[in-house]
Amino acid sequence: MRALVVGIGKAAAGDDAVGLAVIDELRAHGLGERVELLCGAPPTDLVELILTGRPIVIVDAAIGGEPGEVVVIDAGAD
Repeated sequence: MRALVVGIGKAAAGDDAVGLAVIDELRAHGLGERVELLCGAPPTDLVELILTGRPIVIVDAAIGGEPGEVVVIDAGAD
C-alpha cells in the first residue's frame, strides 16, 4: 500500500496554496512514483482518507508556529 500525500489549498481562492506547491515540487522530483499525490482534496474527503488506515501526510499552512515548522498529529493518540 502506497502512502498518500495530500496538498491542501486553492490558488484561485486567494489562499497561500502551499499544499499545492509542495505536491508540484514532489511531482517535479519524481516522488509521485513512490507515493500517491493528491491536490486540493475537499476537507470532507480527508475524513474518509484518514479512516482507510493508509499512511497519510497532509500538507497545509497554519496560523501560528514558525515558518517551515512540521506538526505531527497522531490519529491514534488520545
